[in-house]
Amino acid sequence: MPRAVSKKRRVINLAKPSKTALSKIATSLFTPMDKNPYYRGSMAIANLRDLHDHLDAFGPEEAVWLASWIEYLGDSETAAKIRAEPGQFKQIVTASYEELKEFIGP
Repeated sequence: MPRAVSKKRRVINLAKPSKTALSKIATSLFTPMDKNPYYRGSMAIANLRDLHDHLDAFGPEEAVWLASWIEYLGDSETAAKIRAEPGQFKQIVTASYEELKEFIGP
């Protein structure tokens, strides 16, 4: 029986992104290099922090465009989640922000 538990634990651990992978994603979203901002009118959203800070300015009709921009910055997993549930994009962006902010300094 313990062998089955350890195999299950290994599978779960393999499914979780490593801290190194999360750090790379955080860097690409918080400090994107050579990437264009997402424009909404005259407002430029340059990174995940900007998006999080101005999230209330966006409606569900912009979720797919935001997903494409997030994927462009380097986070295809969050983009896929937004595409799957565009009505929940604010919660998805907030969860991603909360998960990744620990990898970026203040």
